[in-house]
Amino acid sequence: MRRRCRSGMLLLASAVAVAASSLPSPFPVDANMPDHSSYTIDVDFEPVSRLLAGELVLDWRNNTGQVQESLYFRLYPNAPHYGDGSTGVSEVTVDGQAVDARLLLDRTVLELNIGHDVERDDRAEIAMTFETVVPSTSDASFGILGGDPGAGWQLADWFPILAGWEDDEGWYLDPPTRFGDPTYADSATFDLEFSAPDDYEVLGSGATVEETVNLVTDQVTTIIETSPGRDLTLSLLFDDEAGSIETTERSIAGSAVRVSLPRDEALPGLGAAMLEIAAETLPLYETWFGEHHDRELDIVAASLSGASGVSWHGIVWLDVDAIARDGQLSDRTLDTLRFVLVHELAHQWIAGIVGSNNNDHGFMTEGLANIVTVLAIREAHGVEVADRVLRTWVAGGYLAMLESGIDGVTDAPVTDESDIVTRSQLIYGKGALGFEAIRQAIGNDAFFAGLAAYATEYRFQVSNPNDLLNAFEDAGSVDLDDLWSFWFDEERTTLADVDAILTGFAIH
Repeated sequence: MRRRCRSGMLLLASAVAVAASSLPSPFPVDANMPDHSSYTIDVDFEPVSRLLAGELVLDWRNNTGQVQESLYFRLYPNAPHYGDGSTGVSEVTVDGQAVDARLLLDRTVLELNIGHDVERDDRAEIAMTFETVVPSTSDASFGILGGDPGAGWQLADWFPILAGWEDDEGWYLDPPTRFGDPTYADSATFDLEFSAPDDYEVLGSGATVEETVNLVTDQVTTIIETSPGRDLTLSLLFDDEAGSIETTERSIAGSAVRVSLPRDEALPGLGAAMLEIAAETLPLYETWFGEHHDRELDIVAASLSGASGVSWHGIVWLDVDAIARDGQLSDRTLDTLRFVLVHELAHQWIAGIVGSNNNDHGFMTEGLANIVTVLAIREAHGVEVADRVLRTWVAGGYLAMLESGIDGVTDAPVTDESDIVTRSQLIYGKGALGFEAIRQAIGNDAFFAGLAAYATEYRFQVSNPNDLLNAFEDAGSVDLDDLWSFWFDEERTTLADVDAILTGFAIH
């Protein structure tokens, strides 16, 4: 999603210029799509005070399979690691009636007493006003919430969102950690009316269906619609009158894919290289995982902390400085860019469309995305290139751990006490090697058949590790319990085990 640049605005004498209006929905109708909940959000952004203030209405469908008498919203900006960030909520109603709402212990959970039982598959309308102060420091959770008026803003987890539901566990209310990816929610659609000063290029989830420009106040109001997704994430790139944002665009697999870079980060050819990588990757992922469904995808420069890229619903953030460390589009930069971007594009499906709890079972998202990345690169560039990527980018850090005598359990939740370096090597490295071990055990065709079945069954749903295991077992007609446990639940892997998987990659 993006708004049209200022150079194309209608300079009318009236106070409001209409840039676009009442366009048809940009998302195809899918008769097999579940009946989702939907959010309607109307918010104003004031950059100087870092304040997002507005109203939220959730048309909630009870898809939990159980009768519910309470609901829980996550207010992630209240997490301690966000410092002066916060979200406050008031005027909460359910079906038009005021209800009791209280913050639980860590202030990131708002409990609502609905006032009556909501039966399974029934609906309720929850409304509230909210104010979010964007934190002035944004190094926690990879820098996904923060910014400043002169550079722009990264807005993830910025509004109250209903907690995710797990069939075996109930509402997911665990306190967020500064290391984790806090977003964990069921799929929903989002309709957003977002007003901000005419200093920013608004990019992110969904598609712009209408835009108005107030020529008196220089406020731009953008109306955005999304297909089902687990978040509504925005980037606001500062765009001065000289045009400080360089945008390149290409139609790929039926989607408009756009790269938006500040001109001081737009190395010659960088945008085109990103689009070429996307063109190699997105059609392949659609054959493996099904249609992406969003008809727009933004790839945006972002200043991240501890990550080279992050993926959200309909948008990928890339830290260009971290990727192009030599300040040029060298072979090294292209290698890094390819690995990071192909990995982040995988997340549009893995944990995006096909949900799982990335905080408790990170290997299901990061390890699986890593091996899918290697296999996608193999498809586009051959076994030799992919083998180098597997050994260098995926297995290298984990091998170094093993050489120093350290192993660990891959399927373990992240906590504030986690050694984040060790955990990363386990879920990204060991996890990916475990999935490659499964591919070699059941064969390439069965592996992708299992992935396809898994992606189809849990499209816009939430899965757990057993669901993924069962998909591979069914596709391969084999019991994988021991192999699964060895790579994901135990800590007795040896250098010889890893070497056997690396050697087998080229011949399977």
